[in-house]
Amino acid sequence: MKRIPLLALPAILALGLLAAPQPAGAAAPKLRNITIAVEALASSVTLPSSVGGTLAMPVCAACAPRTFQTTEATQFLLDDQPASIASLRAALLKHPKNIVTVSYVVETGVVTQVSAAQ
Repeated sequence: MKRIPLLALPAILALGLLAAPQPAGAAAPKLRNITIAVEALASSVTLPSSVGGTLAMPVCAACAPRTFQTTEATQFLLDDQPASIASLRAALLKHPKNIVTVSYVVETGVVTQVSAAQ
């Protein structure tokens, strides 16, 4: 059985919605991707020095790093538990080949969540 990449799931769901039958005279649904999650190697992610700072990371394997803004609402998670930026940074430095998942709002670049496992 062929596996579908997780990042392809929103596109597949969107296609399914577009292909669904619409009542006569109904406007087509407007689809928007509000947030996106990107997985990157820990060694390629630069965490902010404090809450409200900027995070830098590439959004694809061949992409140059981009900066993203964190806020008071940004969640920092380590092993699915709330973590300080300092403890998350220590874990990333200890395990540079681990994957970090960064979720951000596409329109604004504001980070909603940063998570990693030890």
